[in-house]
Amino acid sequence: MVEIYSVCGKWNLNDKFQWEFLVDSNKGGSLSEVDENVTYIDFVEMVIQDFGLGCLVKDRDITLSYELPPRMKSLVKDSPPVYIRNDRQVRTFISKIKGNGELIRLCVTVRNATG
Repeated sequence: MVEIYSVCGKWNLNDKFQWEFLVDSNKGGSLSEVDENVTYIDFVEMVIQDFGLGCLVKDRDITLSYELPPRMKSLVKDSPPVYIRNDRQVRTFISKIKGNGELIRLCVTVRNATG
């Protein structure tokens, strides 16, 4: 099992041409334990449940992403968000969490939500 820290919000390219994730403080954060072999579909469902979005969205309305860990980001200063779109990318995200001593947030963007 791996602990995943998730926040909702949206990505923004600031005036310094750096990507930043603007957190939606109304949705709060989520801390969950996830099986290391979770599928992408189950991962999305977990996020929908954790944020209480079940009646508001469908899985295609959720975008999952993360920022490169600070050590990697120092090598690639203008790195855009890294998107998670399939099982392989979920496993890569989880391996980054396990292999990194620093916090890596799962950034959740919700489209077409009413509420």
